[in-house]
Amino acid sequence: MELHMTFRHTAPTEALKSHVEEKLGRLTKYFVKPEAFHVILTVERARHIVEITFSENGNLYTAREKTNNMYLSIDRTIHKLEHQLKKYKEKLKEHKKKRLI
Repeated sequence: MELHMTFRHTAPTEALKSHVEEKLGRLTKYFVKPEAFHVILTVERARHIVEITFSENGNLYTAREKTNNMYLSIDRTIHKLEHQLKKYKEKLKEHKKKRLI
């Protein structure tokens, strides 16, 4: 798993990097082989914006969140991605069930 992190208008700290890596670890149970993650952490005035993009098996997943706290933005973005992955996996399960009947 490759992880590319971009920091815009903020200093790259080890705490932020480790928090992102830890939270992305929660997503590993949903996919087979992700190609690469691209995480963009931006600070604009009082808004902390996090955007995460990755692809797996030809599907592109992306999520973006803005809050006043960078860690909260990271958590909410991961939650959005987790929701997208769950939805896609359920769709695959339902599709397989229909084909078997």
